[in-house]
Amino acid sequence: MPNIETVDITPSPRILRVLGEIPFQTWQCFAELMDNSIDALLKEPDGDEQRAVWVNWSGQNVGLKDRTIEVSDNAQGMTLEQMRNAVRAGYSNNNPIGNLGLFGMGFNIATARLGSRTEIWSTTNNASEWYGIEIDFDVLARGDEFQAPLLRRPKELCDSSGTRVVVSGLKSGTAASLLQQERDIRRTLENIYAPLLLEHNIDLYVNGKILHPKRPCIWSPERYVLYQGRQIRAVMPIDKQLGPALFDIERNAYLSIDEQENFLNVAEAELPPNICYRERRLHGWLGIQRYSDPNDYGIDFIRNGRKILIQDKSLFSYTSTITGESSLQYPVELGSTVGGRIVGQLYVDYLLPTYQKNDFDRYDSTWYETVAALCGEGPFLPKQRTALGLDKVPDSPLGLLVNAYRRTDAGTRCLSLPRSVARTFLCEFNKGNPEYVDDDKWWAAAQECDQERQRGNNPPTNTGAEPSDDVDGMFPTDNAPSATTVNPTPRKPDEPSSAVTSRAEDLRKRASTVATLTKKYRANVGNTNNPLDVKAYELRSGEIKKEGARVPFAFFPKGVECEFFYDPRHPLIQQYPVQPIQYLLLYISEKLKSRDQLDDLGIIYETLVESCLKDERIDAGYLKERAESFFNDIRQPIKQLLRPISARVVSCIHESAGESEDAISLALSSGLDFGTIKPDSPTAYEIMDYVPSRTLLRLIERYPERLFDKQLFDVSYTEIVLTDKAMQNRLRESAKERIVSYIKDLLYLVSTPSASISKNDLNRVALSLDSLISKLVDNGFSD
Repeated sequence: MPNIETVDITPSPRILRVLGEIPFQTWQCFAELMDNSIDALLKEPDGDEQRAVWVNWSGQNVGLKDRTIEVSDNAQGMTLEQMRNAVRAGYSNNNPIGNLGLFGMGFNIATARLGSRTEIWSTTNNASEWYGIEIDFDVLARGDEFQAPLLRRPKELCDSSGTRVVVSGLKSGTAASLLQQERDIRRTLENIYAPLLLEHNIDLYVNGKILHPKRPCIWSPERYVLYQGRQIRAVMPIDKQLGPALFDIERNAYLSIDEQENFLNVAEAELPPNICYRERRLHGWLGIQRYSDPNDYGIDFIRNGRKILIQDKSLFSYTSTITGESSLQYPVELGSTVGGRIVGQLYVDYLLPTYQKNDFDRYDSTWYETVAALCGEGPFLPKQRTALGLDKVPDSPLGLLVNAYRRTDAGTRCLSLPRSVARTFLCEFNKGNPEYVDDDKWWAAAQECDQERQRGNNPPTNTGAEPSDDVDGMFPTDNAPSATTVNPTPRKPDEPSSAVTSRAEDLRKRASTVATLTKKYRANVGNTNNPLDVKAYELRSGEIKKEGARVPFAFFPKGVECEFFYDPRHPLIQQYPVQPIQYLLLYISEKLKSRDQLDDLGIIYETLVESCLKDERIDAGYLKERAESFFNDIRQPIKQLLRPISARVVSCIHESAGESEDAISLALSSGLDFGTIKPDSPTAYEIMDYVPSRTLLRLIERYPERLFDKQLFDVSYTEIVLTDKAMQNRLRESAKERIVSYIKDLLYLVSTPSASISKNDLNRVALSLDSLISKLVDNGFSD
């Protein structure tokens, strides 16, 4: 055998300094070190003793050169040999299956990123001393060998087993980030370790403060909405077996298809030591958040208890395998203002993370299998699926949630609350307020939105379950209403002046809590830092009295706790354009003015209106988005309902040269061939996907017999049958014109510059839009 000349490619110790230039954020460095401690703690039996990891660093009272960072645990510790291997770059004494940390390269990157000198100490229960290794990157970089001094120190009587990593010689950027970003670092670590903290008896501390996991604010699994006649529940459990695959432990990688062929006929017991079958189980849940947000939504992917992908939104887009173009599938309407609310936590212990542990290897076939299990084949939206020849309704978990919960109209039909109400409730949820942790109060608020819509402008009514709290124990029973009341109905001449005045305890028995108005109110003016905690009630029966006269409102202040009652049957509320919330804010303004000795009642009221009536603000841009969304929603249902008379519909579309030109132009720019949509083509009806909104209005006017009577609109038309045909036709025409007039308001909005639209017109459009949405049948939201 010929002699082969070789070259020594042992890396220079300077490579350790280069590791410190790899882009790791400070929290990632901490997490890399914490992972190893957590792995060690998880291997121990769960007993009564505390299992914990501590992250601490020096404060500003310590000079910059003397500041340190320490990550420690009380796990079983390591032997000297285990420590030697733990600090070797590229070495891992952890099996990559079932462990968070891998020591080796990750340990060196994290410590080098934080500072120039690291000491790692460890001891076991049986050891009489601590073993330590000092890694000074500056010293090693000046030498030619990877030689680090071994340290020893005796154990104290109070010392338990465990491991400590102490980093000194902190980089200037690290020291600054610790001072400026402590809160953000803590919150990030709370987020990524939330699954582990909720499922295991392990405590994590950052600078003396324990980490509290953030719980998802989702609807109960019992809640659901209807989509295509199916109940789509607000929480969808996921548990899919993707089947075993061959895995190379040494390479920390799955075998390619070609590599797997070499082991097709090899029994599991005969596989090489580094090759094993790895089960691939995808489990967890997808669900609907109780609030929408332009950024705060998405799916968490969890590996061995730690979140790798946080609020990932990549699965909400579809990439065509033919063109390579990507299209957003969710949220497609109101995404910039309202946002999304689909969230989830998926356990993917089998996926391969990147070295930074902030993503997975997305070129690996297992990632594609995971995405397919969640998203199914093709896009989510029915119109796009039909264009590709797929079933209109996707059967994938994520596809069903995207379609069923695409709209966010307030109420139980869409399982959604007004934005300002949801934000107020979320604040209480995050504080751990038990009234807001479960979704009963949220559900009651959604019911109130239903009832408010059904009754037009009348105030909401809560017909749900009785309040869970005992208000008798929270409020006094002998207080009288506030002096600020609307002028009462005049007293009859013979009525005594000492007539009855309603008391809070009596009104409470005849009233229901109004969840949308019950909250803390704060005015951002003066020194009004202490908010008022208001319980709001709607009277179910009887009247509110003040000195014998009937009044619409009563306000009972007692310190920071107040009660507000209103009578929805009072003429003031029934006959005038006023809302209870407006008078409640007036009462609150007077209370704050008196309590905090403020000067201007009007300024207090202004700040309360701005903060509490955000959803009532007439915003032209937001209204336009909603109006355009409405036309997009009715397009496919109209297309379906008019398909039996498609030839007549195509003829109607081409009656307007301008509208048909706009439709053809849009179709051609979308990639359709003209032969598909020309009037005499068998597929000419496909132009319906591209007609402008004003064409949809013409079709509604032309074919009401196919679109009313609970087909598209829950409005009677052909159901109106009378012997007097003239009267029958007038009533039918009146019903149609009411819907048509609403739609014309929307067309005016979307076709007119916002600056040219008056406040009154915007108010009218907002009412028309709410009326139209309330009259759409459920199966109208099919695309």
